[in-house]
Amino acid sequence: MAIDERLWIGSYDEDGFPPWPCPHCGRHSLSIRAGSLASAETRDSREAHSHSEWEPEWVSEEFVCLVECHNNTCREVCSVAGSTTHSWEWSAEPTGERLARSLRPRFVDPAPAVFAIPKDTPEKTAKALEAAFSLFWSDPSAALNRVRTAIESLLDAAAIQRKVKTKNGKYRRLSLHERIERFLPRDARTKTMMLAVKWLANIGSHEGEVKRSRLLEVFKLLEFILDVVVEKRPQQLDRMARDIAKRKGKVAKRTKKLAEPPF
Repeated sequence: MAIDERLWIGSYDEDGFPPWPCPHCGRHSLSIRAGSLASAETRDSREAHSHSEWEPEWVSEEFVCLVECHNNTCREVCSVAGSTTHSWEWSAEPTGERLARSLRPRFVDPAPAVFAIPKDTPEKTAKALEAAFSLFWSDPSAALNRVRTAIESLLDAAAIQRKVKTKNGKYRRLSLHERIERFLPRDARTKTMMLAVKWLANIGSHEGEVKRSRLLEVFKLLEFILDVVVEKRPQQLDRMARDIAKRKGKVAKRTKKLAEPPF
């Protein structure tokens, strides 16, 4: 399922967040629990009222609330905290406009998954991605470091060496770039995507602040990579297409076949 940026980027109307996926059941059914939203104006914002050019849209608040899953067999609850912004928008009121408040989350726990992690994903890779999802709101740069860890552990699960023996008999640590080259020597498209994730993760490690929009780009690439490497969906579709062509569309006979390992 493609990542919808509208769920994750920017601020949201105070009447509710978009339907984030529940971190427990995965359904897109999270919304603000009635009566749980509370906010208060910050000290700096209150002091700014004395400014001669003060405008109502300058008001800045901190908010907290609960979001809950509306799947009756789940009912998971998450806590959310962040800040507010205000802007004028058209309305049917006599003045023709109203001051609208928007919510900008900086913390969500437990964090919703930006994309569904395949069930056969190696445990360490899945844990690193869950940590990246959790840091998405508060520290996108740190989230990229977790992404790098996820890629490294994916290569570990595929038995890609971390070190190689040199001519003088000593061992040299392979760079992530070199490990990716060894992992995907023939799959040019997936290798390009994995290397792109590596370069973006390097930015998170060395260049400080990263925007959520950049992190979402990484998650989109990772979703495709796991689809190929773990789920093997393109390969499955390719085999299915060849089989259908071979049978000229006729229905295949049912045969039992052991599932292939993820790696």
